[in-house]
Amino acid sequence: MERTLESIGVEIDEIDALFVRLLALRFRLALEAGEIKRAAGLPIVRPAVEQARIAAVTKLAEAQGLPDDFVRELMEKIVFRCRTAQKLPPPTRTGWAACS
Repeated sequence: MERTLESIGVEIDEIDALFVRLLALRFRLALEAGEIKRAAGLPIVRPAVEQARIAAVTKLAEAQGLPDDFVRELMEKIVFRCRTAQKLPPPTRTGWAACS
């Protein structure tokens, strides 16, 4: 069966929706990690851990044929936003808008 622009567009929309759901899940997990760090008296920012995660994702991207600089920039932005949200007091952390 030949694919059409419409069928490809539907697939892209489904992937975009999945991407957003995964971003929301990552954000919630980051907030939970921030609570654990705060309770344990650990620093919110852990550069070595963040850089290791970004490097691991960049390596996965390379294996999939994606431009590593694009994926690295995207992950750096995501990590920055999550870290910013972790620094806010719990009542003000209502979503991505709180860390823009």
